[in-house]
Amino acid sequence: MQCVGEWAENDKHGYLRAYIEATREARRKFSESGFVDLFAGPGRVCVRERGEIFDGSPLLALAHDSAPFSRVVLCDLAQVNVDALRHRTARYGDRVEILHGDSNSRVHELVRLLPPGLNLVLVDPFGLAPLHFETLRILSQVEHLDLIVNFPTSDLRRNKDHYIDPTNEVVARALGVPGWRERLGPGDIALETASQFVDSLAGLGYTGTQNRMIPIMRAGSELYRLIFASKHPLGDRIWTSVTRHTPSGQLGFKY
Repeated sequence: MQCVGEWAENDKHGYLRAYIEATREARRKFSESGFVDLFAGPGRVCVRERGEIFDGSPLLALAHDSAPFSRVVLCDLAQVNVDALRHRTARYGDRVEILHGDSNSRVHELVRLLPPGLNLVLVDPFGLAPLHFETLRILSQVEHLDLIVNFPTSDLRRNKDHYIDPTNEVVARALGVPGWRERLGPGDIALETASQFVDSLAGLGYTGTQNRMIPIMRAGSELYRLIFASKHPLGDRIWTSVTRHTPSGQLGFKY
């Protein structure tokens, strides 16, 4: 199991569950629908603060039985995670496709596995390095594909000097912007690069603007931004409705 902070279950998974539930009627309009997890993990998580065990994103997607996904594609680099996923998803049969390897290297294969209907892709890397904008560009060529992205702002703040080094290409690869340093102002590097990332998504046709970045906070510090992107106005409207309240039921804020 993956050991995670309580924010992973309370916030990230809460928004994911809510969006999957809220889009069930949209999925019913298509004969097929797909869910893709680029960094799937082992399928279950343990919340370190409480020791409680919960389903991870792959099992959350599979467990949704109202307008269920006809195809769930999971990819992970670690063999132990792939083995766990195969065991935990076996009962879902042909609905599940599990790939072992780097999702950035296997993105063309991922695209071929997607059904022609409505698709949702979760991009939830550990840190900035595995986030490759080119992968999102290739995925964006699929019609009717929404994205939920964990953009790790805390990594950018913590390792600012490392990323600012002109020989380091991690941020440029994540943003799809080779000249990202020249576009920085005097503000917070994490928020400025997150804005550049959203601008890059707009260049792919993800032009919605309402409530697209949600800061996930703990103890007064921002861990990351949860970024949503859809090419269809309905996706934006549903996400705005979902995020009007936090997963705990509190009134949310617009950022």
